[in-house]
Formats: sequence, C-alpha cells, structure tokens
Amino acid sequence: MSGSTFKVAVPQQEPCWLDPAAGVIKTIKIMEEAAAEGAKLIAFGELWLPGYPSFLYGGKMNDVVGHGMKYFKAAINLEGPELAEIAEAADRLNLITHVGFTEREGNTLYMSNVIFDENGKRLLHRRKIKPSHYERVLHGDGDAEGVMNCVETSIGRVSVLNCWEHFQPLLKYHTYSQRPLIHISAWPMLHPHGGVEQWSHCDESGKGVTRTVAIEAGAFVLCASNVLTAKGMEINKVDTGAVVDAGHIQPGGGFAPDGRQISRKISDSEETILYVDIDSDLQAFNGLVQDTVGHYSRPDIFTLVVNVQPRPRVIYNTAAPPIPSPSA
Repeated sequence: MSGSTFKVAVPQQEPCWLDPAAGVIKTIKIMEEAAAEGAKLIAFGELWLPGYPSFLYGGKMNDVVGHGMKYFKAAINLEGPELAEIAEAADRLNLITHVGFTEREGNTLYMSNVIFDENGKRLLHRRKIKPSHYERVLHGDGDAEGVMNCVETSIGRVSVLNCWEHFQPLLKYHTYSQRPLIHISAWPMLHPHGGVEQWSHCDESGKGVTRTVAIEAGAFVLCASNVLTAKGMEINKVDTGAVVDAGHIQPGGGFAPDGRQISRKISDSEETILYVDIDSDLQAFNGLVQDTVGHYSRPDIFTLVVNVQPRPRVIYNTAAPPIPSPSA
C-alpha cells in the first residue's frame, strides 16, 4: 500500500486514581513522549481522568458510598482547568488528543469523551449514551448528541465509543455511517474470565468485539485501555475485600480494517505506549470487498432512524390558551 501513512499512539497506562491534577501531569508527560516518537494522534482510554470506578464492583452500596463521594469530587468540568491544560499541550505538541473522563455537570456525572485537534481546538465532546451495569450507580445517560461521534481531522475522520457501547448494534452502525478512518475504542481495564461472572465481561470478549468493529466499520480501530496495578487496587478497595482477583488489563493496541492486529503484543499489566502505523490505502483496499454502509448494505430493506434532537429538562409553554368556541 502507498497511501498516506502516519503513526498514532495508544497508551496502556494506569490512571492517577481520584487525583485529576496528578492525572493531567501524567497525561501531558505521555503526550510529550508520544509526540517525540512522531505520533500524530494519541488516544487515552475510558474515564482516564480520574480513573474508572472499579470500587463499584467491590461490595454493597454501603461499602462503596465513601468512594462514590471521593469520585464525585474528583470529576472534571468540561470547561475546567484540567482539559484546558491538555488542550494547550495538544497545541504545543501538534498532537490530536482523545481523553476519556468523568464529567460533572451540576450534580450529575457523565462518561465523556473529548477530542482536541493539533491546535488545541475541541472538535468533539460527547457522553456515553447509556452507562453499563454498575456504572449507572454513579453516571447519568448521555444525550442524543452523543451519537454524533465522528469528526474530521487533518489525518482523516476519527470516531469514538466507550466500552460496552461496542455491543450496541444500532449505535455502531450509525458510527460506521459517519465513515471514520480511525475509530477509538475506549475501554477500562478488563480481566480474564474468573469462571463465575458473565463471559462478556472478560478481556477476550472486549478484544473480540473491538476487532469485529474494525471489520464491520472497515476502519483502523485503536483499543485504548487502562492498567490496574496492586497500588490501584488498594485505592479502589472496599471494606469487603479486593475489587478484582488480579491487576489485569485488556491488552490494547490497534486493528486494521480487515481485523488483523497491527500493534505489538504486550503482557497483561505492562505499562507502555503502543504505536500503530496507519496506511490510509488499507481502508480502500478492504472496502473493495466489504462496505457495510455502501455496496454491502440494503437500504431498501433496512433503514436506521436516529433522533439527534436534545430533549430539555424544562419546557416553557408560552402558547396562548385556546379561544373558547362561541356558544350556540
């Protein structure tokens, strides 16, 4: 292939749990390292700031309420200083940057994503449309605008979804219809199947659906996940015991539009930055045989209808009352 070729970075790192200030410092340090290696884009995982709330899986409500308050106070405002510093770094480093974060608006938390371009301009802000399982204890639903999750950048169109949003067929198909060249698949840490929980929670499941998205979308997919070490487990620990059995991650990286893995393999708990070379011609090459929103679709049979109008919480009805009918 001989199309436009460039490098992107996918950190596999541990968040600075419940410490957004330290998290910003670490984020920028990783960005600097990636930029020095020639990366044009960097993609951090789900809720990188201030870390995924693993404590939710560690006990009863009474056991996790203290963690919940700490987490609430560590959440980030969209217009706050944390993201402003990251935007400035993106500009300084000439680096397109995706960050997953817990957003606080009023007294509600959201599982949010932002993408800054290489000039520090915010191209995308969206919220996970439906938090998964225990996540709903802390986080609210995103709005309809969250489905508009693909933006034009200087290196091509880039989209993003969080974690189990990759199990929502209609949401995925709408993402494909926006024709990303690169899709960011943002995940927390996942662990091997323990034999008790649903297999769909394990690392193999996450990696499998991420690879499937690459094939279905005909796009390069960056699997951005986080690391949970023994230190992180201790911070997320509740009185009833450890959060998970071991500090594993879902080993991330990148997949080509035909599903092949194009990043090096890493161990379960290795903290590193994975680099992926993107050759844009591979997308067209794969499209010759499969285009799920083009020649390999049947819109005369199946059509997806999407409502993107936000629904306000309060509507003032200022219409005049109806005029009574004249009496007979």
